[in-house]
Amino acid sequence: MKFFLLALILSLTACGGSGGFTPASQTSPPGTNSNDNIQLYFSRPGTADADRYINGPEEYLISAIRRADRSIDMAMYELSLRNVMQSLIDAHQRGVRVRVLTDTDNLGWERFKEMATAGIPVRGDQRSALMHNKFLIIDHQEVWTGSMNLTYFGAYRNRENLLRLQSVQAAANYTEEFNQLWAGIHNQANAADNYFSIDKIPVDVFFSPDDNFRSTRLLPLLRQAKQSVHMLAFAFTSRDIATELVALKQRGVEVKIVVDSSQSGQTSSQYDDLLAQQMDIRRDGQAFKLHHKVIIIDQRHVITGSYNFSENAESRNDENSVVIENEALANRFEQEFSDIYNRSTARPAVYRDVIDTRF
Repeated sequence: MKFFLLALILSLTACGGSGGFTPASQTSPPGTNSNDNIQLYFSRPGTADADRYINGPEEYLISAIRRADRSIDMAMYELSLRNVMQSLIDAHQRGVRVRVLTDTDNLGWERFKEMATAGIPVRGDQRSALMHNKFLIIDHQEVWTGSMNLTYFGAYRNRENLLRLQSVQAAANYTEEFNQLWAGIHNQANAADNYFSIDKIPVDVFFSPDDNFRSTRLLPLLRQAKQSVHMLAFAFTSRDIATELVALKQRGVEVKIVVDSSQSGQTSSQYDDLLAQQMDIRRDGQAFKLHHKVIIIDQRHVITGSYNFSENAESRNDENSVVIENEALANRFEQEFSDIYNRSTARPAVYRDVIDTRF
C-alpha cells in the first residue's frame, strides 16, 4: 500500500444517443458533480496535495457517504484512511445502516476495529482465499468501485482509479453480491441482470469466482479487438490472457502493456515470457505501485475493478469487474495509460521482488 493523490478527476455525463462525458472542473469541491451518473477519479502521486495527503480521490467518496440517508454496504480489502472511517461512523451514528465486510486476515487493522467498537457490524470472509473487492453501495442507488483500496498508499502514492456508478441497476447487482458474501456464500451467480445501461452507455458487471469472467467476457472481448489493446496490470500471471495478447499482435493489433515493477523476474508472471516474445510490455517506472487492473480495447471498451489478471482472481478470490463501452471514458483511461507508459521502462529488472501469489 502507499500514499498518493488525485489530480485527474473525471465526471462522466451522458449526452446524446451513444453517451458522452464532460470532465468536472478540477477546482470544484468534492461532491458538486453528483448529478453525473458515471464519474471517474484518478490518483495523482507526486503532486503537492498528494505529498500533504489532502484532496485525494477518497474525498469524493466521503461526500457521497455524508449524503447517505438509508444504507451503506462496503466490501473493502484494506482500509487505513481515518477520514473514510470517520465518515462511516458518523453515518452509523445518524441512523444509516452501515455494514462492512473485509478479508478475515485484515480484521485486525485499526480502522476495522474502531468501526466495530463504534457499533458498526464488521465481518470477515472466513476463508483462505481473498475477499479482494473494493466497492461500496450507497442508498441502493450508487456504487463506488475500481482498483483503489481505501488506504493512504491507495489514495496518495499508487496509480489507481475510483469509479462511481449512479445506477439503481448497478446497486441491485452489487447488493445481491454483497448479501451473498455477508452470508458466507462465495460462488453463486447473481439473479440480477449483469448487463444494463447508464444513460444509454452499456455496462457489464461481473463477480469472481461466480461468473467465469475471463472465459465469458474478457477473452471474447479481446478477440474482437481490431486496432489496439492497452493494459495496466498490478499482477499479470494469466497464461490464457497472455496467449490471446500474443495472437492479437500477430494479426496486427497494437498491444501495449505496463505492469507493476514487481512482475519482472518472477516465474509466475507473464512479464519475462512476453518480453522474450518481443511483445511491447514494460515495467512501471514510478516509485510506488501501479495498482490498476485496466484494459482499454479499441479506444472504446474499458475493463476495470478489483480483478487482477491472474488465476486466483478468476477462480478463488472474491472480485468484481466492470466493462463499460464508451469512447469518452476510454479516452480518459487512454490518457492515464499514456502517462504511465511514457514513464515506464522496457528493460528487464536486475533484481527480484517478492510477488504475493494470492492476487
